[in-house]
Amino acid sequence: MLLNSKQAYAQLRPFDNSRTMSPWLYNPAAAFTGDFQSVIAYDGRNTNSFTPQSIMAAVRIPVIYPGRDRRKPASMVGAQYLRTSQDIVSSSVLSGNFSYQVPLSKRVRAAIGLGAGMSMLNYNYENLVFVDQQDPLLGNGVDFFNMHLNAGFSFVIDERLTFSAALPYILRENKTNFGEIIVRAMYDAAISNDLELQIAGNLDTYNQNMIAGGDLSLQWKKTLGLLAGADNFKAYSGLSIRLETIHFSYTYGINYSNLLNRLPNNQVMIMLSIPPKSKYSR
Repeated sequence: MLLNSKQAYAQLRPFDNSRTMSPWLYNPAAAFTGDFQSVIAYDGRNTNSFTPQSIMAAVRIPVIYPGRDRRKPASMVGAQYLRTSQDIVSSSVLSGNFSYQVPLSKRVRAAIGLGAGMSMLNYNYENLVFVDQQDPLLGNGVDFFNMHLNAGFSFVIDERLTFSAALPYILRENKTNFGEIIVRAMYDAAISNDLELQIAGNLDTYNQNMIAGGDLSLQWKKTLGLLAGADNFKAYSGLSIRLETIHFSYTYGINYSNLLNRLPNNQVMIMLSIPPKSKYSR
């Protein structure tokens, strides 16, 4: 059962439909901001315990160094917690991250980010009955603790074109894992003074799958947003609303892989974004 479950859901990275709303989740160098941010989010694949259910909480804080252009932070620090559970298996990652950006020219800026923490994989067999009740491993469940490392970088040109790449799990099961990458390229086109269109392409090699896709995001006055996207496993759409310091986003996706039998997906995210109370925050 565990093997079949792993094969069936190998394409599903938590919050994979929310890259536009939370690009920093797997890439600490993405989306620099001068605001203090706190985020809570839920990712539900279907509505039962057999399919993956994920929760995420994060905090991001800008750090401004004297002598630099204080309209943008020189670096950011943060902490985040991600937990995914599926039937008798759950995994958790608790990590802190640091990112630093420098201007390469008047038109180009670059950033690099690093994260470190602890990951835990838990097998809980309390509700199952085994032929061999004396097996100490299967009878009591087990926790596996590993060190977690991740890294990313990004380039921004003219505040319009963004290219980013990330190694979300440099260590997996205490082994190096440089084959898992997330690459994203996005262009922000101004249609009018109030309307912007973001065009993005993604490549993700999650669990040795080649997941390629893209999305379109239409933003009106940076208050209301509409999202539509797809990759070679699923299609999704979404809505985002920003009211002063509160940001809300929701995406709904449907899988069209025969293996997953049109599995629906709901992702909800709430963000509190507070600008610093400083004369430099204008």
